[in-house]
Amino acid sequence: MRNHSLSLRHFLTHTLVCSAALAALLPGAAAALINVGALDTVNAGDVEVVGGLAYIADHTDGLLVVDVSEPANPVEIGRLDARSAVISVAVQGDLAYLTEGRFPTYDFAVLRVIDVSNPAAPVELGYLPTPSPAVDVQVVGTLAYLAAAESGLRVIDVSDPSAPIEIGALLTPSAAMSVTLVGNLAYVADFLEGVRVIDVSDPTAPTEIGAYALLGTHHVEVVEDLAYVASEGGLYVLDVSDPATPLEVGSSDPRLQATHVQVANDLAYVVAYYTGLHVIDVSDPSAPRLLGHLQTPGGSTDIQVVGNLAYVADVQLTSWPTRRGTRWHDETAARATETARPRSWATAGYPQRNRPARG
Repeated sequence: MRNHSLSLRHFLTHTLVCSAALAALLPGAAAALINVGALDTVNAGDVEVVGGLAYIADHTDGLLVVDVSEPANPVEIGRLDARSAVISVAVQGDLAYLTEGRFPTYDFAVLRVIDVSNPAAPVELGYLPTPSPAVDVQVVGTLAYLAAAESGLRVIDVSDPSAPIEIGALLTPSAAMSVTLVGNLAYVADFLEGVRVIDVSDPTAPTEIGAYALLGTHHVEVVEDLAYVASEGGLYVLDVSDPATPLEVGSSDPRLQATHVQVANDLAYVVAYYTGLHVIDVSDPSAPRLLGHLQTPGGSTDIQVVGNLAYVADVQLTSWPTRRGTRWHDETAARATETARPRSWATAGYPQRNRPARG
């Protein structure tokens, strides 16, 4: 679910952060963000949480299954080795879908289907080579949708987990970074060309029906008629009531270099590569307002909110990542954070961090 600068999901050195979300807090209330736990991993780049278990795409260390029933004490209970480097993960029922790939050479790329009915012993059922490494995967019914970087949107029939097969594809203008499904529409974050709205009612022939141009687009979350876009120019809110003509409704401070967003109860939980976790009041979508911020030690790339917990993937800031030349490192940390009273932007000031020099 996954990657979130210019890299395909910033797989450097990393952190899984579990943080308590503001599920019961009214928008606009004053509150603070508090760490509650941590788990060291090798390279946590994407996380999916289902039923007390966190499934972590841990780069060269493969798929990790972590018991997060006690947020202050996450415990690894299972693992599946990587073929190269696990980039993203999606879980549906007893199956986990992994994308793997090797950057910057692109000489290996694959979708793997994994049986996780016994989370202590994940087992591969099948796999499918892909034209380039996919940085995000979403599964709806018997179809897996891949945001496959320069290879665009790929649609995979996974009705037979032992033999997944591609049935449709559509190139996007630059690099597909994430995909979100809403009914028969796929919202794809294209890195250089913004949000692409794609009709997948016929999965064998995906067709673009609308677009909104933005630079540095990483992720799109859609709630009813609004799309929340995490981009390197901040958080944007788009009216997608007419999917053919998305319209900008509002945006955050452009210094918020957002990599991923999830929205719940009029709150947008946003992670930004250089400045960590942000809680933004979007009850008035025309005027998003920062409620609170938690600086993480590294570069935050992914977030999932589940009940009163949020899980954040955080990578070490040791180099300037580029879209096709991310440097790999092998140290990581994973923390859990409990939210309680975020401060206002006005009183806290906009959080900033110096970027590492290009190298």
